[in-house]
Amino acid sequence: MSATTLSGRDEELATVDGFVDGFVDGLPGRGSALLIRGAPGIGKSALLEHAVTRARNSGFTVLTASGCRPRPICRSRGCTS
Repeated sequence: MSATTLSGRDEELATVDGFVDGFVDGLPGRGSALLIRGAPGIGKSALLEHAVTRARNSGFTVLTASGCRPRPICRSRGCTS
C-alpha cells in the first residue's frame, strides 16, 4: 500500500515507517510489536496493511492476529471460528 492511498495520514505513516526503519538498523534477533488502535472506521486496517507491507519489503517475517468478541464455549465442540 502506498502513502498516497492513505491521504491525510502523513504523521501516522511516518511513525510506522520510523518504527520499521528502527528495526532495520537495530539489533538482530530482537522482537517487538506494533499496536494500532482507535475508533471504528478511522483507517486502522489500512495503516496496519501499510506497516505489514513495509516490514515485509524490509525483509522481516511478520505475524498478524485479529481479535473477536468473546463467546461462550460449547463444551461438546470446543472453540470454533
